[in-house]
Amino acid sequence: MTNQHPSATHGKGHGATVRTPAVLLILACLVTSAQAVRGQAVFFTNGAKAMDVTAREVTAWTRLCASAHPNPVVHGRQEKVFRHPVGFDEQMPVERMDGGVAGTEGQVRFTVSGDGRTLSSGWLQASPERDFTAFHHFAGLRPGTAYRLLVEGRKAPRSPISLTETSFRTAPDTALAADLHITTSTCQYFWSFDDSTRGFHTYLSMAALRPDLYVQTGDYVYYDKPGPLATTAEKARHKWHAMDGWPSLRAFYAQTPVWMLKDDHDLISDDAFPGSKPYGDITVDLGLRIWHENVPLRDKPYRTVRLGRDLQLWFLEGREYRSRNDMPDGAGKSIWGDAQKAWLEQTLS
Repeated sequence: MTNQHPSATHGKGHGATVRTPAVLLILACLVTSAQAVRGQAVFFTNGAKAMDVTAREVTAWTRLCASAHPNPVVHGRQEKVFRHPVGFDEQMPVERMDGGVAGTEGQVRFTVSGDGRTLSSGWLQASPERDFTAFHHFAGLRPGTAYRLLVEGRKAPRSPISLTETSFRTAPDTALAADLHITTSTCQYFWSFDDSTRGFHTYLSMAALRPDLYVQTGDYVYYDKPGPLATTAEKARHKWHAMDGWPSLRAFYAQTPVWMLKDDHDLISDDAFPGSKPYGDITVDLGLRIWHENVPLRDKPYRTVRLGRDLQLWFLEGREYRSRNDMPDGAGKSIWGDAQKAWLEQTLS
């Protein structure tokens, strides 16, 4: 190594060969090693969710991210019911948009513990084909039991492991009466936040109530409202990233299981039905694919759960099976469709 600093040279003449002290070499190696570790890190910037919890089952979900924080909110907005951003460039790259969270390829492992056993998903691949999301269905849990869901992520088998976790309680045994505390909400638009750093105050308020269950009844995001208008798959996925990147949502889901329903605005656009005209590049089929990346259901979108002796909830699907909106009113026109109506009658009986 050559060094032009005069105090470090040995021997006579200019440009003499010098020996760098060993401590500097060690420091240089440490810096290089730290940079390599940073390059191999994964983050849970979109949090983790315990979804569709029953007395014996749960679905674990997360997304691997490339950065520890979402892009900050830099645009102002109108002060109206839907607070559309001011001066937002709809053509800017998604990676620069307010709330943006880039994904990264890697591996995820879910582990459930709490009843004396440990159940693991093994390492699952988080790939760009599913927007770097991963999920696993756990069965064989015990009713009325508090569980810890540990989520691990890594770039590759020998990479550093990142951690996050959430907790949930399975539904009570159907023979037992139990007090239950449930919260619900609907229709949330990224730009209607209360706090440009944390997001929505309602999630902080709900978290303080420590609910047993949260039900989100649709329009989790708004594809057809600006900031951006979700006319491509990339922009539609960005809407989910930005929403789940709010710290208030991440903190809430870290202690609260969720059941989610879809509606028109988080499927494609206003008043959507099968066969709706595409919204930009977003067809109903593509909207369903993106929905299932974020809400990985075990079976049909309509489902029911029994919560102890005295309560049962039905979650009905109002978009996938409905008749065309322009169909004349009559006995054959339906929001639920024949199969869902038959299922509802059967399960109610």
